[in-house]
Amino acid sequence: MHRLVMNPIHPKLTLRRLPIQGENLLLCGLAATAVAIVISCVSAPLYRSSAKFVFLTETAEEGAKWLRSPQTLAKAGLTSSRLLIRPVAGTAEVEVSVLDENPQRAAQLANALAAAYQNTRWRADAGDQPERLAGLEETMTSLSAASETAKHEHEAVSHSLDEARERFGEHPEDRWRRQGEVDAAVEYHKRLHTQLQELRNSPFPDFLQVANRHKLINSDRMVWVAEYLGTITTLQAQEKAAIPDNHPEAIRARTQAAALRVQLEKDAADLTASLALKVDALRERIASLEAEKTKHKTSLVEALAAYQVTDGMRRATLANLQEARLRLEAERTAAAARPDYVRVLRPAHPQLRAALPGFWIPLLLSPMIGLAGGLLLQWHRMLADLRRRPVTV
Repeated sequence: MHRLVMNPIHPKLTLRRLPIQGENLLLCGLAATAVAIVISCVSAPLYRSSAKFVFLTETAEEGAKWLRSPQTLAKAGLTSSRLLIRPVAGTAEVEVSVLDENPQRAAQLANALAAAYQNTRWRADAGDQPERLAGLEETMTSLSAASETAKHEHEAVSHSLDEARERFGEHPEDRWRRQGEVDAAVEYHKRLHTQLQELRNSPFPDFLQVANRHKLINSDRMVWVAEYLGTITTLQAQEKAAIPDNHPEAIRARTQAAALRVQLEKDAADLTASLALKVDALRERIASLEAEKTKHKTSLVEALAAYQVTDGMRRATLANLQEARLRLEAERTAAAARPDYVRVLRPAHPQLRAALPGFWIPLLLSPMIGLAGGLLLQWHRMLADLRRRPVTV
């Protein structure tokens, strides 16, 4: 007979031959129970707080999806593992339960879930309304500053326009305020220029008649003219009386007439020069007035143009500001009139009794864990024995 050592063909064949040792199962069950008790003692108890909501715009199933959404949970400060949602069949009602280590905080989180859902649903319906509202408020601030700037510029231009109108007139096509002075100077210049031309074109003694006609001879000159004319009359009388030229009276009359003529011609030259200076001064005065008129008219034209520009800018900014204000008011009205999506039927209250399953789960599962561990341990030992035992063929 030969002895051969070989591995078992199949573990099931060997398990039927070997007895199961109960002490292994007992030891594994006790160890699993001890570990479960330690875990249960170390773990903090969880408290459950429940509230009941009713959805006003959608079914319970649809509302439950929004309650489980990450946005709602983040706003409420919850995690999906701490939240239990049970919709009431056939209604829009739902019961929510929140687990937390603190019973008061569990009630607060359950009650805050309704506000978080309301905010999430409103933001979903409103879309980018908060961003639009913030953009309109920023636009309002910018337009208000632009409107104030345009207002100050318009006031400054209006002041300049008032000054230009005081210097020239209400409109560039109107008569200049000092046009009467210009017209008088022009008329006087024409008269003096005519007199000057007549004086220059009149030989002596016709000059005296022209000067007298224009009333340019004063009382002193009239004395000289009278003496001169008297002397000329004497010479004419002596000539008619056939008085010889060498007669003392004739010589004295001719000498006196020559002296008076020299004086009168000199006085005529001075009068002509003085009149010419006066004509030149009037011409310069008229040119100065015309330049001043042109300057004031140009200032008025520029002030009117600037006034129209600034007035247009002021009106445009006011219109834009008014339009932005209306849009902002409309957005604020729409934001304030947000609908109600949920109503709390029963608020949550703190529960001082720990909830199940909670920390009792490991303790309840410990027998099954011990049985499974014992079977595994027994199987491991059985395989080790079979590998060491010789088999006789």
